[in-house]
Amino acid sequence: MTIRTLRVVRTLLSASLLVTACAPADMVRAVDNAPSSIDLSVVSAAPLESFGDTARVQSRVLDQTGSALANVPLRWSSSPAGVVQMVGNGIFSAVGNGRVTIIAEVDPAEGGVRLRGYYSGPIADTVVIDVRQRAVRLTISVGDTTFKALDARRSLRAEVADRRGNLMGPSVAPVSWRSANATIVSIDSAGVTRSRAEGRTNIVATSGELSATAAMSVTPRLPHVSCMVFAQRRQSKTSCVSLDFVLREREAGR
Repeated sequence: MTIRTLRVVRTLLSASLLVTACAPADMVRAVDNAPSSIDLSVVSAAPLESFGDTARVQSRVLDQTGSALANVPLRWSSSPAGVVQMVGNGIFSAVGNGRVTIIAEVDPAEGGVRLRGYYSGPIADTVVIDVRQRAVRLTISVGDTTFKALDARRSLRAEVADRRGNLMGPSVAPVSWRSANATIVSIDSAGVTRSRAEGRTNIVATSGELSATAAMSVTPRLPHVSCMVFAQRRQSKTSCVSLDFVLREREAGR
């Protein structure tokens, strides 16, 4: 080996040592067993049918060879907001109806060190969870089921709930109304009833396959007895007449 060649080798060796000494740790630490990918899966793919139901997302962090790595911290997020909330590691509870994307990614600060330029972008995977409340109970709320006058109005309220008792709004579980006999009591689409004639009938609320019934009655008659005392041939006599007054509710403005 010539003197000139020896000098070149020494120069290259010195430069290599200098670069090694000055390089950041994340450029020189080994990347063996470093995370390479994440595999997410939902234990049950069925939609969550009640607020409070939970879905568990299983995660596997893999290295370059496809071997699973243990104890790799993940950073969880979801989009859009307001559909689920995280209640445990990979466990999400339903809080609103909709479809949400669950995202898990390796925290760059915890996922091991890679050579600079080895990859770009986060190591992440996603799964989708659906929340669709299913109605299991329909009830009708009404204060007084008896009308004492004709043309009286009364509002009924229907409540639809899921298996856990969470109420479902009209946009999720619309309710339709009908009267078994609208000539006695009629009802509009907003659930407002109106007494039409004396009698009894049922009001029926329907939401999907569910239905509920409320019995209504109209008794507008007010019995009245009027008596008159008079003298006939020096004797006092009493004559009475029975009358029925039919009450009718006065409309506003009249």
